[in-house]
Amino acid sequence: MFEHYFKVALRNFVKDKGYSAVNLVGLALAVACSFLFVLWVQYENNYESAHVHRKEIYRVLTAENVNGEWIKHSAVPSPLGKALTEEFPQVANATYLNVARFPDVLVYNEQPYSVIRGETNNRFFEVFTFEFIQGSPETAFEGERPIVISEDFAKKIFGTSDNIVGQPIYDRYRLWDNKGLDHAPYLVTGVVRIPGNTHIRFDALMDAGKTSHHGNASRSWQKRGYYTAFVQMAPNAVFDDATRARMANYLTKHLPNDKSKLIFQPLTDIHLHPDVTDANLSGEFGEPRYIFIFLTMALFVLVIAVINHVNLSIARSANRSREVGVRKVEGAYKRELVWQFLSESMLWSFAAMLLAFVLAEIIIPWFSSVVGAVLTIDYSFRTFATALGLCLFVGLLTGGYSAFYLSSFRPALILKGGSSTGSKASLRKALLGVQLAISIFIMLCTGIVYRQLHYIQTRDIGFDRYNVIGINTGLWYGVEDFKKEVLKNAQVEAVSIACYSPVDMNWGATLKWDGKTSETDEGCNIIFADWDYAKVFRLQMTQGAFLPENMTWWQYSTEDSYSKVLNEAAAKVVGKEDIVGTKVNNGKVVGVIRDFNFRSFHEKITPLIIEYNPEASGKVFIRISPHHQKETLDYIRGVFRNFKKDNPFEYFFMEDEYMAIYQKEFRLGRIFLYFSLLSIFISCMGVFSLVAFMVEHRSKEISVRKINGAKVMDIVWLFAREFTVLTAIAFVAASPFAWFAMNRWLQTYQYRISIGIWIFVGVLALIWLLTMLTLLAQVYRAARRNPVESLKYE
Repeated sequence: MFEHYFKVALRNFVKDKGYSAVNLVGLALAVACSFLFVLWVQYENNYESAHVHRKEIYRVLTAENVNGEWIKHSAVPSPLGKALTEEFPQVANATYLNVARFPDVLVYNEQPYSVIRGETNNRFFEVFTFEFIQGSPETAFEGERPIVISEDFAKKIFGTSDNIVGQPIYDRYRLWDNKGLDHAPYLVTGVVRIPGNTHIRFDALMDAGKTSHHGNASRSWQKRGYYTAFVQMAPNAVFDDATRARMANYLTKHLPNDKSKLIFQPLTDIHLHPDVTDANLSGEFGEPRYIFIFLTMALFVLVIAVINHVNLSIARSANRSREVGVRKVEGAYKRELVWQFLSESMLWSFAAMLLAFVLAEIIIPWFSSVVGAVLTIDYSFRTFATALGLCLFVGLLTGGYSAFYLSSFRPALILKGGSSTGSKASLRKALLGVQLAISIFIMLCTGIVYRQLHYIQTRDIGFDRYNVIGINTGLWYGVEDFKKEVLKNAQVEAVSIACYSPVDMNWGATLKWDGKTSETDEGCNIIFADWDYAKVFRLQMTQGAFLPENMTWWQYSTEDSYSKVLNEAAAKVVGKEDIVGTKVNNGKVVGVIRDFNFRSFHEKITPLIIEYNPEASGKVFIRISPHHQKETLDYIRGVFRNFKKDNPFEYFFMEDEYMAIYQKEFRLGRIFLYFSLLSIFISCMGVFSLVAFMVEHRSKEISVRKINGAKVMDIVWLFAREFTVLTAIAFVAASPFAWFAMNRWLQTYQYRISIGIWIFVGVLALIWLLTMLTLLAQVYRAARRNPVESLKYE
């Protein structure tokens, strides 16, 4: 029986092979894209899955009450973890981690390499699980100067990750120390593979007790600026209210004046709910709302493809009504007909699923680059079970109409040439309307997202980010001579020594000034920079002048060293119209700069102070001419090598650093665009197929109209009018939902566009034009056909 049904399904496929192929490809493409997005969502939700004890690991945060708001921090005293294990039996193990914010330098074979360097204790690999390619977690920190490196870093410096345990790696001082000191090397004790879906990332990891750069800070309760603590709870640990309270207030036992509370955040929550930015957890954090958006988009595209399938099944049902009549006359029962049509639909769904897996394998490298994650299809039992479940769902959904509607036809009426009761045309139009509404919704969202992204790219942010490069020099006291040498090149317009760029800063303080009466404290950011910072980034002064030129290296040795420049937001908080000369944070205000966006557009511009502190300024920012940039960079590279042979020359463009802030937004925009194109493509396929069937079934009507004097354009407009009304209804239905969804999204930005009417007009015009072009060719060809061909058998 099944073999017979298979042959019938195959014959029907071949009979209408054009429409069948369109249907199959559309469904397979939608299933493939939906499958890939489900794969990505699983990847996001399974962050830290490589760590065996991930469900028992917690990051320790501190929360401080500032003006009624709890401010969270990740840095804690390094002895905290060990003390918690000794004090509370619920805590089974603990470790801590410090990853340098800026790249360090290690040397191999007299060649310097930039490295993300971390420090921890010897319990790190007991808490966290990493695959050791060489060495073992038990011996990772044995010896006097052990170092564990990542597989990628091993390949970078050794060219391989094999047979390198025991190899020596030196710190940077070996290259320039002329005192004859014996700088002992670090010895590689292990090579680990770091998975893509973890925030615990490093190039090199050392035992802080043996190699710490922070001296006694690694053992002090007073220092809490370096380390992030992680605790591993005992399996099935039970916490009563008293224990939770003691753990939350534990810092006061060692720091009586500290009013911070401890918060224990599950490791698996950090990716989607980071709470605080943490230099020790690198990588990109996820956002639950984006997961919801992408899953909704994938569902929409799948619905569009399923509607295509259902619509074609309905359209083809008229051709199969006589088949149903003959089968019933021959004695077929209704359940047999139901099973036949359902099995055919299941075969369609199964074929689409197989094709979807092929398409997914082809698309996945590109898709991985779009979502920023290395995805692979795991052909496990769970994957196949999910695919089978989707197969059954799509098969039942698409085959339900044919199975239960056609099987209920009365054979006498069908074989006399009549039709069944009910209107299939209305259902087809309703389904096509839903299809068009979803496509319009996605197109409207895409247009609004891209308008906001264009606004981000083109809005005046208050500083000039173009043609500026940044270098983390490590020169310190020699940086002024480097600056003078670089300025000798005619293509170099300005050079500034600073600690941060205008979009990357993490130093702050409380804003204080003479005459302050408010009891509420206002925080402010601080940039340490020299007098050419305004020239490099073309900051605009609104009062006074920028920092005085040629201040001495020795901070606070002259009166000019206390000079401070405020932004407009800081000046507004101080509340003085003429603020120049006012004492702010133990310094004198010499000028006010126009506000600029040093955070993303999601946040308001907050108070900022720019002051001179050369010893805290390890970067150099250089404005270069837009012409001959390669030659200019080669010149700067040559100067740098003369000054600093123990650092690799690494630079970045400020434009790239600025755009990195909006990486998620641009990814969202790309995905919306691709989904918009896909939904339009599938919808147009559906329109094309349905118009073809409508033309075929209304060929006699077209011929009669032509005989009675109808012109070609009259017949074209007959079809166009139906689809125009349908498009208008779909637009009216989709627009409020798109406006509501995008308005909610835009509310997350402090600086945003307004949703104008023109984006709606443009999308309506575009979707109508595409629909008309899809149907025009077929209807026009049918209208030009000789009516005799359609009526000669009547």
